[in-house]
Amino acid sequence: MGQTISSYFTAEKSLSVLMFGLDGSGKTTILYWLKEGEFVQTQPTIGKNFPLALAHVIPCSGFNREEIEMKNIKFTLWDIHMPAPEIGFCENEHGERRIRPMWMPYFEATEALIFVVDNSDVDTIQRAKKELHDVLSDPLVAGRKLLVIANEKDTENAQSNLKISEHLELKSLKGRKWYIHRCNAKSG
Repeated sequence: MGQTISSYFTAEKSLSVLMFGLDGSGKTTILYWLKEGEFVQTQPTIGKNFPLALAHVIPCSGFNREEIEMKNIKFTLWDIHMPAPEIGFCENEHGERRIRPMWMPYFEATEALIFVVDNSDVDTIQRAKKELHDVLSDPLVAGRKLLVIANEKDTENAQSNLKISEHLELKSLKGRKWYIHRCNAKSG
């Protein structure tokens, strides 16, 4: 898994990468697998069970941040928790959906994006597509490379790269480089 990431993001010697995705998709497990080179038991990111009713009151932005070095490229990898699309986005004065102000610093500072999707959970793929396209439609991330990590590649319901691409409508992303990597967060 680490070799795929370092070979896809090769333009810089130091790179800030933002990893995002739905709850339980494997973001934190992947983050620590990349850092440690082996499976590390993780806890849900702070904010995972955050009550939706409090989302507008308390600015909770659960995240993990790690420095990772692979093949002479130093990554600052941010794993952010976006509890639900209705919390992660707001409308601007023109009625356009935009990333909430509390997450803007993460998106502004990033040079590349990793979107993690649970490859075995067909029921959440539409929600995942909506979150992905909402994020990618924001001008803050225009032109950023995208790596889609499809976790749970070895489960019974795992889908091919073609099916993942179709479900997430990746071919509609004009002017953006993207790549899909299937993995198992627990084994690499």
